[in-house]
Formats: sequence, C-alpha cells, structure tokens
Amino acid sequence: MREYRVHCVSHHLSVVYERLQTSGAVKLYLFDVFTKLAIAADSAPDDSLQFHVCSDVIDIAVDVGTICWSVIQNCRLSTY
Repeated sequence: MREYRVHCVSHHLSVVYERLQTSGAVKLYLFDVFTKLAIAADSAPDDSLQFHVCSDVIDIAVDVGTICWSVIQNCRLSTY
C-alpha cells in the first residue's frame, strides 16, 4: 500500500510540475509547509531571495488559513 501512495503522490507532483513549467515559472520549489523545508527544487539555479520570499508566502498562507478556519468555526458555533 505504501508504494501505491508514493506512486500517487509522485504522479500528482509530476502533473503539477509540468503545469508550472509551462506557466513560465522561473524556479520551482516543493516545500513542507510545517517545517518550511524545501523538499525538492527544479534544476534552475537557486536564488536565495526567491527562496526567502517563498518561505514568507508560506507563513502568510498558514496565517490566513488559520484565520479562515477560526471564522468558519465561529460561524458554525453561532448558528446552533
């Protein structure tokens, strides 16, 4: 079962990678959101500034997601 999951994940990642390549993206990173570790990157040269911007965007996305989740939970509680 584990091999199947890895295959599914790698298939989805390859589809996403292909779409991003055709979109004209300059550099592609695959991040673990919780640790902000770059798990993978494409073969383009690394740019430290781009990496740090990606890390900051992850922080913002997590913060916005947390706020949205809190609002959704409060709306659910207030309707009962």
